[in-house]
Amino acid sequence: MPVEGVCNISELRIRFPPGVLRVSNITLPIPSNFLIKNILRTRHPKINSDYLLLDEKVSREYFRKVVKEIEENKDSYEKIWKVKEIFFPNVFIDVLSPKGDVLLIISLNLRNYNYYPPQVGFLTPDKSLILSFKPDVVIQDDEGRRHLIADNQGAWVCMPGTYKYHNWYFDIDRWELDRYNPDNSIVNLINRLVNMIDRTKEL
Repeated sequence: MPVEGVCNISELRIRFPPGVLRVSNITLPIPSNFLIKNILRTRHPKINSDYLLLDEKVSREYFRKVVKEIEENKDSYEKIWKVKEIFFPNVFIDVLSPKGDVLLIISLNLRNYNYYPPQVGFLTPDKSLILSFKPDVVIQDDEGRRHLIADNQGAWVCMPGTYKYHNWYFDIDRWELDRYNPDNSIVNLINRLVNMIDRTKEL
């Protein structure tokens, strides 16, 4: 398998204050604490808004645009990735091996998109949470860095266009200034995520 650790999950949900939002099924909730509490949770008001939700109509409209973009482009990548499931606010993408087998699932959580960038998670084909990848599965970029990182919250992506990256590097690379960059479109993000994984590594 291309992963070193997994966690069996059936469903994760966020408990919101009464009346905040009825539809959820959040797959990877925004964490309530961060690695460096005294810095990350105080340097910007967004970090302290754990229960922040856009107006549901606004959030659904952004989500509708995301779904439209995926639907318009998915046929171009049908041998590389395909849509597994979409329901507000989540998108699940099957990543395929060269033989067409499902290697893993990319989970995109678009809660509060595009105020927040998408949260990214990885699941095995049977929907267990991937906690870590084998080192030889992760492809280095041109600068020799690896952008798939594992910590006690699982495997995550340190890459522009993702929540973890822009939260960590808020002071030097703000999502607000970069969210309309074409490189950060959902389809481009999916392709960049897929390109970090050596798809020749079979399950």
